[in-house]
Amino acid sequence: MKTVLLCGLAAVLCVSSYYFGSEANNYRVGSLEKQLEYVKSVLSVETEREKRNILETSHKEVLHDIVKRSNDKEPLTPSGLGGVTYVRWGRRNCPGNTQTKLVYEGVAAGSHYSHYGGGTQLLCLDHNITYREGTYVNGNQGSSYIYGVEYRDGAWADGLFDLSLIEEGNFRNHDVPCAVCIGYGRVNQLMIPGRDSCPAIWTKEYTGYIMASAHGHKHSTEYLCVDDRPQVVPGSGGDQGGVLLYLAETQCPSLQCEPFVLGREIKCVVCTI
Repeated sequence: MKTVLLCGLAAVLCVSSYYFGSEANNYRVGSLEKQLEYVKSVLSVETEREKRNILETSHKEVLHDIVKRSNDKEPLTPSGLGGVTYVRWGRRNCPGNTQTKLVYEGVAAGSHYSHYGGGTQLLCLDHNITYREGTYVNGNQGSSYIYGVEYRDGAWADGLFDLSLIEEGNFRNHDVPCAVCIGYGRVNQLMIPGRDSCPAIWTKEYTGYIMASAHGHKHSTEYLCVDDRPQVVPGSGGDQGGVLLYLAETQCPSLQCEPFVLGREIKCVVCTI
């Protein structure tokens, strides 16, 4: 279409140059000038339309690429790609998809439930800890203390979890493991409390339950999304104190009793995109 219009414009210009030599043909010249203006306007409209088509095509290609990655139809490799990291609480490994890899395995750690000081944020302490000569002083110096983290809910909670990865069949009084994972080619990660599925085009990394310190403890912790198919730290067991994790339950009418229900546990999901 654009080529035809350009040819028409060239023809109009040629004829115009011929007629401009005679004053007797002013009327015809005026008519041809109007035709020239019309051709210019049509070309302008066509140019803008082509610009819009190019932009729309570009946006569609970008969206298509995002959807393909989210569906894992074209697995990404670590080489040359960035990503996002997150902690998988309650597990020693990362989800088994081709885009997510283990950075390191660790144990959950934090401040004692009966202490006032320390930090509220729990740590995923690297299991392969490094002690280099000259970087530590043996013995407690009366400063800030870090303790292990234990699952602490009663037998009533067993039915909520898939305990197939725990030989003893229960996780009470066992230490909580953790894994730091990286999702290659991802730009954001999100933990959604109250849901067990991710928004459209997001990838589900794992589902779990919201857990934190008990409401009557002196020391508060952050809310964690603990995997609903948990593992324990091998060799742990017994009441060692430290940080104690309990399932969080919604309370109404402080939270509106619709849609929230008094005393129900809260699911969670970790998503990446």
